[in-house]
Amino acid sequence: MDYYRALGKGVPLDEMLFEKSPTYYKSLSVPARVKKMDPNTKIVLVVCNNVRRLLSRYLHILHRDENAARSFAKDEIDFGELMSKKVGELDRRFEEMVPNYKQNISKLLIDIMPDFKSRSGLFSPQSHYNMIMDGIYRYDSHCIPTQWEIMVHWCLSHLDHLVLTVFSVFGSYWMEYFPKNQFLVVDGSSLNEHPAEQIVRIEKFLDLDLELDQSSFIKVPERGVFCLKGTGGKPCCANSSKGRSLAMEFNPNSNNTICDFFKPFDLHFSRNYDVQLSFANDPC
Repeated sequence: MDYYRALGKGVPLDEMLFEKSPTYYKSLSVPARVKKMDPNTKIVLVVCNNVRRLLSRYLHILHRDENAARSFAKDEIDFGELMSKKVGELDRRFEEMVPNYKQNISKLLIDIMPDFKSRSGLFSPQSHYNMIMDGIYRYDSHCIPTQWEIMVHWCLSHLDHLVLTVFSVFGSYWMEYFPKNQFLVVDGSSLNEHPAEQIVRIEKFLDLDLELDQSSFIKVPERGVFCLKGTGGKPCCANSSKGRSLAMEFNPNSNNTICDFFKPFDLHFSRNYDVQLSFANDPC
């Protein structure tokens, strides 16, 4: 805790400092560190439709380094087609490990968890399938955020886009450190469409005063999202990079192929955390 507090040294007392990173969820070291800091920590997980997450991933890379993204896929349609082919590769790999794995996701997760923990096999930095896992491990250890070009190289060379979205692997790992009642899973689609409902859930879970409700949000048609009401009732929105994938789609064939691949993992994740996820239950 002292180390963590030291990171905010110099911040004025009348300001609130916070930080976030989805990378924490996929890290080997973070669950143990969080538990050591406070074993009663409550954890909020916001997960989204994996097809949209992949699309958003490409747009994020495009925003950060257009040349790198264009060398990987010329546009979102091309990226979707590439990912649908990669799904086939990963599907064959999983089938080799556990025949008929889609009907036995629990067995597959048991088999791959040791590889995840040891950064071997599918999760090896030498593996064609997931060098990014080593990237995350190194990033945890000593990389700095400005080393984006290194992370882009790892991202654009391997199947991390797909493997890192198998939420059940990471969800099962975190549950080795914290009980189920210390997690709240929020459906990202519901958060976009009905933000007040999800925010109230979060406030109650964290034992916070109910400061935000339905009247706190306003729909902004130009953005296609809800924003907080600011001064004078005017919308106070996140920057324009948020929600940029809402008006875009992969082609139908790519969408269905990717969706079909993730569906059994999403169902397993939702059962494991006792949560209803729209994208896990809706047809592709």
